[in-house]
Amino acid sequence: MMAVLGSNDNDTDSAWVDVLTPWAGEGYGARFLPRKDEIVVIDFFDGNIDRPFVTGRIHEAQRNPTKFDVKGQLPDTKKLSGIRSKEVDGEGFNQLRFDDTTGQISTQLHSSHGATQLNLGNLSHPKEKAESDGRGEGFELRTDDWGGIRAPKGLLITTEEDGDAANHQMTRTQLESALLAAQSNNENIQELAKSHKAQEPDLELQKKINQDIPKWDGSDETPFIVLHSNDHFVVNSLKGTLIQSSDHIEISTNRNVQTYTGNNVLTNALGSISLFAQQKDIDIKAGHGNVNVQAQSGEMTLASQKLMHVYALDDLVKIESGKGILITSGGGYIKIEGGNIDIVCPGKISLKAGQICTMSGNSLNSELAQMPQAQASYDEQFIVRNRAGIAQPNVKYKIVTEDGKTITGVTDAEGKTQKISSLSMVKAELEILGKKDD
Repeated sequence: MMAVLGSNDNDTDSAWVDVLTPWAGEGYGARFLPRKDEIVVIDFFDGNIDRPFVTGRIHEAQRNPTKFDVKGQLPDTKKLSGIRSKEVDGEGFNQLRFDDTTGQISTQLHSSHGATQLNLGNLSHPKEKAESDGRGEGFELRTDDWGGIRAPKGLLITTEEDGDAANHQMTRTQLESALLAAQSNNENIQELAKSHKAQEPDLELQKKINQDIPKWDGSDETPFIVLHSNDHFVVNSLKGTLIQSSDHIEISTNRNVQTYTGNNVLTNALGSISLFAQQKDIDIKAGHGNVNVQAQSGEMTLASQKLMHVYALDDLVKIESGKGILITSGGGYIKIEGGNIDIVCPGKISLKAGQICTMSGNSLNSELAQMPQAQASYDEQFIVRNRAGIAQPNVKYKIVTEDGKTITGVTDAEGKTQKISSLSMVKAELEILGKKDD
């Protein structure tokens, strides 16, 4: 610091004076430089008046001691200790506050900008007296501005107990057990679906995660975000909620998956939609409105092991075909085609009626709506980058898609591969083959 003793009111008035500090290394240590108008205590090395140094600072009678949170005063707040700074030419502050009040022990790291705080321990409101009302227990990281959590190697958020921090930082024993149990249950369901000729679920993602999770924190290749709760898990938004994934989205539970909406449920798939119930019913009802089921470019099969019942309470049961209708059982059949009706059977035909009328022919026109036709196309490409995020040109590669295509090439000046074109979204794997030979 500089002690201004002359009349020039600048740095030529005196020599610079060293400030005593508890830690002083080459470019590191503790630094609390005195500021203008602060009162300092000066001593001299070996009593030499040419070698002054600052030993400390004092408040003196007219200056208030440190007021944490700009509240309270001594002796009421004597159980608080720490450091509070003040913004130069402003009213903001930073503070590290230790509260050793009996029953309210806590630590706070605080910036007044945005009321940004890390609160630890038995939290309480800022103290104006010896005690204040409690605010909770544990930790609180809060701000009135933006917040960001970034962990490039992975992030674990769990309610799994770890008393007195006895276990490893990333301990997740209960999570691993739950995931393995879920995979086992889902493998049983997969086998049941297979035995009933239903579409088998793909469990590869679950298997891979269960292989990677035990060695997660020992690898840089699996930067997972893992959320685990020993009780309920609640997600709520006052507006929309968006969940997007470049790979599978899987939901697994031992009980029910229930969906409620005040409007519509829309499910769209470029591939297939499969519903399979092994033990109980599939129940589809429209309380008001129609039920419309179409196979727009393929066949439709309705089959049952027992009775199939089709009925309409207040109108006709109407069956129409653009080609013909065939009803068959036991070798006999009724065929309606091209304006003709054939009734054929290997046994007898019984007609029972109060009256049978035979009249000249007539017809009923039928206008069937045409099925819509649409074809989508998709294209995508990779960009090859190094770990620093810099695009890599002239890199040889091979791309293999799940529909059997193999594409080889060299990345362009922007590190881009060729585009992969397909009529549906397909999974593609990229293999780097090294730099192109000059």
